[in-house]
Amino acid sequence: MFAVNDTTFNLAYVLGMAVAARFIPDAGRSPAPLAIAAVGYGCLALGYAVAGGRWARKVGDEGSSPAPTVTAVRR
Repeated sequence: MFAVNDTTFNLAYVLGMAVAARFIPDAGRSPAPLAIAAVGYGCLALGYAVAGGRWARKVGDEGSSPAPTVTAVRR
């Protein structure tokens, strides 16, 4: 299984470098791809947070809902 994981990672790494070499200009300054990558990471983080919250509520994780409020009891 490690060999499959390692090969997949290496292929993705090389493919990422090839795509970057195609779109990043020779001068190295490229605000548009940087902004696209930042928005992409933000969307992935938001999607992960939504999916993780749904999963936590589904399995009954106590950290998935806000803490209960404590009310003072008068005697």
